[in-house]
Amino acid sequence: MDTTKPTSFLNINDAETVKRVLLNIEAQTSHIRRKLERLRERVSVPNPRFEGLDPVTGLSDRAGFYHLFDAQCIRIRNNESWGGTLVLADIDNYENIRSVHGQYVLSLCLKQVANILLSDLSHESDTAYLGRGEFVALIPDQHKEAIIDEAQYLRSKLDRISFQWNDRFVNVKSSIGVHSYNASDCMERLLFEHSSASFKGVKNLRHGGSV
Repeated sequence: MDTTKPTSFLNINDAETVKRVLLNIEAQTSHIRRKLERLRERVSVPNPRFEGLDPVTGLSDRAGFYHLFDAQCIRIRNNESWGGTLVLADIDNYENIRSVHGQYVLSLCLKQVANILLSDLSHESDTAYLGRGEFVALIPDQHKEAIIDEAQYLRSKLDRISFQWNDRFVNVKSSIGVHSYNASDCMERLLFEHSSASFKGVKNLRHGGSV
């Protein structure tokens, strides 16, 4: 690897680097799968083919994350938790990466974002890929103010994802949102607020918006 490039630069020809990323995601996938299996024992799942895992990133998918969020709301109603914080991360140039570089390169970007969220969040969390470049991490019993600096760091790290593919550079552009949640919240509403143009226009995380 060229040591003159930033440390965030990934040479796709470096098989060992790619292998380490994939092994880390595989280990996290096993952990998530065990958690979802325990959840199935408590929650009735009408679809017997329900898996709850995204095949590209190895994270919980949207359906799996909704079950995890519902389980947290049950904990709140049982006075086992007061609520917590959601960290939502978007790949803003998701469509551009797919149209210019193709699905395989897009999958590499998704895997790297997943790896950063799994390895760099210092709090215990349930992390999911919701589709179309949207990720979310559920952090129980942590106030939003305790997560803001870490979320800003995560965004800077996501924006340093860069690698060369077929003599062209691929760069990820991201946004991050931090939101408190409780048992009365609707996940669809939280996600809508995060993805709306007016909400993304808020630049200061300390005021509850996206960066």
